[in-house]
Amino acid sequence: MEGIQRFGIFIVVLLVHSSVAKIDYRRPIYVIGHMVNSIGEVKEYLDRGSNVLESDISFHTNGNVEKIYHGPPCDCNRTCTGTAKLSTYLDYVREITNPYSGGYSRKLILQFFDLKLDNVSPTGKFKAGQVMADHVLDHLWVNLRFNDKLIRVLLYINSISDKDTVVGFIRRFKERGVEHLLKNVGFDGGLDNLKDIKAMWESIRVKSNVWQGDGVPNCLSHRYPDQRLREELDARDAAEGYIDKVYHWTIDDKTRMRKSLDLEVDGMITNVPEKLVEILQEQQYANKFRLATVDDDPFQKFVLHQVQ
Repeated sequence: MEGIQRFGIFIVVLLVHSSVAKIDYRRPIYVIGHMVNSIGEVKEYLDRGSNVLESDISFHTNGNVEKIYHGPPCDCNRTCTGTAKLSTYLDYVREITNPYSGGYSRKLILQFFDLKLDNVSPTGKFKAGQVMADHVLDHLWVNLRFNDKLIRVLLYINSISDKDTVVGFIRRFKERGVEHLLKNVGFDGGLDNLKDIKAMWESIRVKSNVWQGDGVPNCLSHRYPDQRLREELDARDAAEGYIDKVYHWTIDDKTRMRKSLDLEVDGMITNVPEKLVEILQEQQYANKFRLATVDDDPFQKFVLHQVQ
């Protein structure tokens, strides 16, 4: 009997060790396909390795959505006239990522909305947030089955002067009785001073799910200093850091991609996602980083001391 007990203990220890050995301690990386503004570009960028799609949302002055569109000027070597109706785009993304009918259910983690609010009136910005919330709830997240994984959403505003758009978005979720779904929504405060962005989040009680990026168009990114990016990384890694994920944009050059990974960013916006995927397979980086998957939470901070 004693021998059987010892054998049983050995099996338990072996199983525990096997389970621990399977834990992946590498930083998950978000490969953000840039300027995916048409239906035809969705599958293209997913097939090229993106696990996040970034789309530009233009608005009318009163805050109503106009369309998905960037327009010139834009990055070097890109056509920037792609466009789609937002509702049609979200219906399509929902359909192809539906595990019951589409083939892309495990490829797309996050839909990144770059909100172009410069021409929206001050009174229209709150409405813009409400309209975006309705589009997400009525098109991207509609008709979901119990326990279906949601495609998470990230809202980017360019300036703290656009904060009412975030307020309007959150308010609409509360009005519709789905405040609990806000755990699947992240926010990015744009390009203002980081202290001002932090103060904005505090003023509207956004306490989690915060992304922060820095960069310039791809033509200039190799010359652009990374001081602000480093400040974002320091804020992320501080004991009371308010930033959960830091990303760099728009990075198309492999040398610059490697430098950004050396700084330990969480992701990059790129026009050439396949390049970043290739770099992540290089031994130097494969030991520290991996492609994020649908099983990763894009709003959970990766904390090194928890996995060492």
